[in-house]
Amino acid sequence: MNQFNSTDEAWHSQGMLRGGSSFKSLVVRALSLACFLYVISVMIAASYYNWQYTREHSFTDWLVWGEIAPTAKAFIWPYFASQRAKTQVADRVVPPLSQHQINEMNIMSLNRTISAALQATYIINSGEPGSTLTSDQKQKVIECSLQSLQSAETTDEEALNKVYPELGTRFKRDFCQSERLLVSGLRNGSKDDVIRSIELDHAWSEWGKANRNQMEDALNAALQ
Repeated sequence: MNQFNSTDEAWHSQGMLRGGSSFKSLVVRALSLACFLYVISVMIAASYYNWQYTREHSFTDWLVWGEIAPTAKAFIWPYFASQRAKTQVADRVVPPLSQHQINEMNIMSLNRTISAALQATYIINSGEPGSTLTSDQKQKVIECSLQSLQSAETTDEEALNKVYPELGTRFKRDFCQSERLLVSGLRNGSKDDVIRSIELDHAWSEWGKANRNQMEDALNAALQ
């Protein structure tokens, strides 16, 4: 009986060894196949990224630098592929703004900008004729002008030009620069900056008066 039991145990052990060897062999084959497929994918990605580099830059640039960057990029192509997929998903999820929304955002920013500047003008004109601003008044004017410029940063020149010709250009060039010079003049005690600020504000006001009716119609139409 002991002899038969020993024989059974030996066969069982040999079966386990053979089974373990088969499993290891399958794992090795799977890893080898995965490595082979990855190498093939890197070769394909390298060809694609080199072609893309040549198209976006030039053949000469590719000869000098192209083989290095695109080929290195190919070795981690899964990362770039996942990033591109995320971008495409984001583009599909977030729809682009309509022209009406763009107009509305820019006109609202334009109104906030001018309203803050009017507060500064009110403080300047609130004193007696010929009187100078107190330190507190200067600080309030500076704060209003900075608030005006902060709102102006959210406006798009080209978008405003589409609403009414030259509106965005004159707004950025004359109005905003006038506010910057006013802040600079009050902070640094520069009369030249203040005078230049007044000149630009006058140019903006004169243009606005000459185009008021047509501009108001255009702004109202853009919000419809």
